Amino acid sequence: MLSRPVTRLLATLALTLPLGSYANPPQNPLSVGWRDNGRHWQSIETEQVRIHYLSGNEAQARYAAAIAAQAHQRLTDTLQWQPRDKPELVLTDDYDLANGWATALPFAQSRLYLSPSDGFDTLENSDDWLSTLITHEYTHVIHLDKGDRTPLRLRSLFGRFALLFPNQFQPGFMIEGLAVHQESDAATGTGRAYSALYAGEMQAQADAGLRSISQVSVTNRRWPSGDGYLYGAFFMRFLSEQYGEDSILRLIDQYSGNLVPFSLNSTARQIYGKDFRALWQEYQTWLRAHFPAQAQQGLPGRALTTHGLNSFPPVARGNALYRIHSDGHGRQSLMRYQQGAAPERVTRVRDAGLFDVDANGRVIMASLRPRRENRLWSDLYLYDGHWQRLTIDGRYREARWLPDGGLLARQQQDGLFALHQLDARGHLQHILWQGGQGDVLGQFALAPDGASIVAAFKPANRSWQLARITLADGQLTLLTDNGNLQGEPSFAADGSLLFSADYDGRFDLYRRDQAGHITRLTDVSTGAFTPVQTADGTLYYQGLSASGYDLWAVQDPGTTTLPAIKPARRLTPPPAVATSAPTRYRPTSARPRWWLPVFAATEDSTQVGVSTGGSDALGQHSYGLTLFYETRSEEPGGLLGYQYSNRWQLLLERALSFSTADDQVQRVRASDSASLTRLNLWNAFDDRLGLHANVFYEQDSDRYRRTGVPPRRDIGRGLAGLALVFDNTEQFRYSISPAAGRQIALVAETNEAIDSDYSGEVYTLDWREYVHLGASHVLALRAAGAWGTERPKPIVLSDQPVDPNAWFGRDRYLLRGYPDDEIFGRRIAVGSAEWRFPLARIQRNWHTYPLGLRDLHGALFADTGAAWNEVDYGLNGKQLTGVGAELTTELVLGYQLVLPVRVGVARGLDEELGETRAYVSIGASF
Repeated sequence: MLSRPVTRLLATLALTLPLGSYANPPQNPLSVGWRDNGRHWQSIETEQVRIHYLSGNEAQARYAAAIAAQAHQRLTDTLQWQPRDKPELVLTDDYDLANGWATALPFAQSRLYLSPSDGFDTLENSDDWLSTLITHEYTHVIHLDKGDRTPLRLRSLFGRFALLFPNQFQPGFMIEGLAVHQESDAATGTGRAYSALYAGEMQAQADAGLRSISQVSVTNRRWPSGDGYLYGAFFMRFLSEQYGEDSILRLIDQYSGNLVPFSLNSTARQIYGKDFRALWQEYQTWLRAHFPAQAQQGLPGRALTTHGLNSFPPVARGNALYRIHSDGHGRQSLMRYQQGAAPERVTRVRDAGLFDVDANGRVIMASLRPRRENRLWSDLYLYDGHWQRLTIDGRYREARWLPDGGLLARQQQDGLFALHQLDARGHLQHILWQGGQGDVLGQFALAPDGASIVAAFKPANRSWQLARITLADGQLTLLTDNGNLQGEPSFAADGSLLFSADYDGRFDLYRRDQAGHITRLTDVSTGAFTPVQTADGTLYYQGLSASGYDLWAVQDPGTTTLPAIKPARRLTPPPAVATSAPTRYRPTSARPRWWLPVFAATEDSTQVGVSTGGSDALGQHSYGLTLFYETRSEEPGGLLGYQYSNRWQLLLERALSFSTADDQVQRVRASDSASLTRLNLWNAFDDRLGLHANVFYEQDSDRYRRTGVPPRRDIGRGLAGLALVFDNTEQFRYSISPAAGRQIALVAETNEAIDSDYSGEVYTLDWREYVHLGASHVLALRAAGAWGTERPKPIVLSDQPVDPNAWFGRDRYLLRGYPDDEIFGRRIAVGSAEWRFPLARIQRNWHTYPLGLRDLHGALFADTGAAWNEVDYGLNGKQLTGVGAELTTELVLGYQLVLPVRVGVARGLDEELGETRAYVSIGASF
């Protein structure tokens, strides 16, 4: 029989995005931004693809169409697969970071961010950033869409059902490794597979000890975050060199016909005569030959940090050096270093970015902040004793102080870069320089005379160079003109220019004097980056190791032989392709693409039905539908869920429950419900505060009664409510739960606005505080209460799993160690305190099977609560307390899905009601 959990599971399977429940309306991170400022979405088509873009970006769309045409021709020929329908490509300017994604479900599609990489972040080694991005993502489109044999035949019956796309069910190093392999070109040395940064990262891995296939196959918290990309890129090179390029293609062909998911080893045996474990051992031998540990040249100087991870370029001001400290356990800090003094914390930092410090200690920082309309844009923030926001929608990625207290700021919008002059309050004064299509302006430094800047600059279809821009007239002049990568400039105390470059296949530090002569300062085997020099002559830089980037200081780096520099090269842009005339976007891609039969049967009941779902190319419209027919009651049931971006959500459900006695069904009861939620009615405080609204109605009624069974009355419940939610909680790289900040939800709901068998209002307050105790330890505190007037639905204190993020219609609160459904009232108060602590970081997969473990962590807790009906709490409220312990195992399913399974035992301390109860749940308690 299809119970409520089963119908919800099927409905969730029907959705490309889970819709949650009416009590917990989710955000929708895959929707494009919905605040378009008068712009609208348009579409063009070529013979191969359909491209969607915001008005004003037609030139970028046509260029993307030309690149996609080339990629389509090459990749469909290479991978021997033609998508049945045109892939849908969406160009979006919603994110101020370089990225994109692609999937085959519910149709072949890709999201492309109009945001070039503007630094040395593994994406720097390309002549044309958009070409590399499209080639990478289009590889995913073709690869993941490909099918053969039984899966392909079943698609003609069930459509694009997820289990019929075998190439999805692989570790990330196979999927991403193939895409990096296809984006890279051995002839030109471009792409990540041939980049100096990837070579340095892999050298660091070899020096520290190469990771096993069990470690790389599972999603993990280690650095680098994309170890599947890194190891996958070189794994494809290994297969190509050792077994031939055609072996990779034969492996893909064979895997594309697997009906049983995750059949990696059996497929590898058919192609290579050995499984993946044996291949990985060969691969590690190959890596050691290419990256011998004994060839390491050590990082010169003295290490000032040892925690690694990523960091932003440091800033020198006088004799002081400023750097962002980020250890992955707690909040970031801006630190000050000086010779002969201990490091000093200047201030805590949220969402750190590129920054500058003036002579008075004021800090200007670019910070990426998530937006309610599904955007991640960068703005400028000022620290002058406290943090304040300077710009709104400025899109500034970096700013530098001018001598007069004004600012120079680097902006990127719609893929185009500009240099702006701002006043001290962040207001635009002048546009000093405007880049063209394909030009990328990177990190820059203000010259000592204040008359010009030197910046990392990537001309269209060229590699990264150094360029000077004079502020008086905006004239740009190249200081280098070659086929290498140069960037991260800063001025030394003597006026010479410091920078990093990949002249010998690794990134090292270099100095360019005022006459234009270049000298080499380091010779390392991994990488040296972001050189800056303080007034006392100390050179600081960031050195690359297996754990990331650490700060190093050296007094006299000396000089070494300057390696040969590659001649300049220029990528030939693709020829233009014919496209259709632009048309207004229509969400026709949201049509159902698959269906799944539903069937369940017992001796007394049979249920048959169908499930389907879909979403559109912009991700704005998502829906799922499950319908079934129950033969005993001769009643339909099911669930329809629809969500528009992160603004509207509609849920309609009919669930059937069965009462049995003597192995026979006595009663079938239907629960019909409808919910409409409006998210983000109003937002403030960097969108951490949001106002949301919901209306909900449900009715329970008998739909079948066995002869002689008395009827039960129909019960209806109607609620309308508002929720004001503040959330500034933070989680860090190694966090096992929210680790800092607070979430406060204030909710008011009424039973009077909609016909209901209940009456009155319910007001709830839920305050959660997270205190970082060091490392990954957290003290989690919660205080919550609900105050009902007249006769609302009773509120229950329960040790059963409770959705910790339910805002609306909440009628259960957590009190562990006590029986379910026995402690209730129209008013409750609860409190919890938990010490959450890490136990082990396993971060391994079970070979190549789709099961792994990430972390183990534990918790000790105490709950307290009371429920009562009278106004005077003391008359009938009994304070109940429970204590206990929990162990959470972070299972990883299918290499990517992290499932935190929480096993606990709780003891209620009340002599009358308390019990010792064990339980299993998913996710955190709050």
